[in-house]
Amino acid sequence: MNTRIMGFGSFFAVSLLFCNFLLGKERLVVFDFSSIGIEESAVKTVGQLFRYEFNTLEKFDVIERHEMVELLGDTIQVSNKSDALKRAIIFEADKAVLGEINALGTKIILTAMIIDVLSGTLEYSQTTSSLSLEDLETVIKRLVASLAERKPLEETAEVEKIMEKETIEPKRRSSFYTFGIRFGHIEPFAGFAGAREGRIELGLTGWYEAPDFMAELAWTFNSPWMTFEYDYEAFSDQRVEISLIRLLSRKDISPYFGAGLGIHWVSVSSERYDDYYGYYYSHHQSGTGFGANMQAGLVMFRTYDFRLLLNLRYHMINVDLGDGNFNHAISINIGLLHKQKAEDSKGCIGCLGF
Repeated sequence: MNTRIMGFGSFFAVSLLFCNFLLGKERLVVFDFSSIGIEESAVKTVGQLFRYEFNTLEKFDVIERHEMVELLGDTIQVSNKSDALKRAIIFEADKAVLGEINALGTKIILTAMIIDVLSGTLEYSQTTSSLSLEDLETVIKRLVASLAERKPLEETAEVEKIMEKETIEPKRRSSFYTFGIRFGHIEPFAGFAGAREGRIELGLTGWYEAPDFMAELAWTFNSPWMTFEYDYEAFSDQRVEISLIRLLSRKDISPYFGAGLGIHWVSVSSERYDDYYGYYYSHHQSGTGFGANMQAGLVMFRTYDFRLLLNLRYHMINVDLGDGNFNHAISINIGLLHKQKAEDSKGCIGCLGF
């Protein structure tokens, strides 16, 4: 009976390896880390977190802890690469992960490495640190991504995993303010009493930023005065808008789309030649009303203190300028925003970036 069970177990193991080969998965064993100054329960938890995070990646078939305990006993900790290779062969693993977690004053230093079992070579290693055990979950997410892609931490960072200061401010799913300036151009294409020439515009923008969404408060202005040729019509659209933006990625470069509402102060100036009287005359119209926008764009350097913004926006403005209430325009602009640190914010004034 035992022989039949062992035969079935061997067949199952071979079948599992064959399926992993067809799916392109690598069999991975994660050993408990060696440690100095860290409680044993915390060390085991770190090992489990590494296994869990690697298991979320489709490219790996991670050997579970209970399988390791069955073959190695309760001690599944290794202290060097040679020891890890000897034990990884027992599990017929393709890759092995090992490392160290040590206390150094108020810091916790975490080093992890991934090795190729067949060749015995070290493929990649990375070291980072934290000020508390509670923050290690964030650190481990970053380390796993770094080891899996064989890239430095800063190249695999997602916005909610990046650490503003590696040992001081783990940025979990926190929200924060960014504030800056925009420069661009607006082009009317319907309404605006027939004005068709675009205008250069400037703006101030504040973002309340979370991992997947942003709330934007934007003030945009352009001069209502300009020098223009005869038979020319010029317009100006000063506006304050509030928008909700959906981010499509948590990486450093993320496309986005959104929509919003605003208040617009619109004016149109014109100078025309009167054929009957034989002279030029000036005409000016203005109005205030509500408007809506739809927008799309690209935000870059999200894991840094500053953001670079590219934005395309469609405006529909409800202001009566004598030829209908609805006026339509498209604006395109670039912006540079800076993150406002919590210690620099002072109540509502801090929300505006000052």
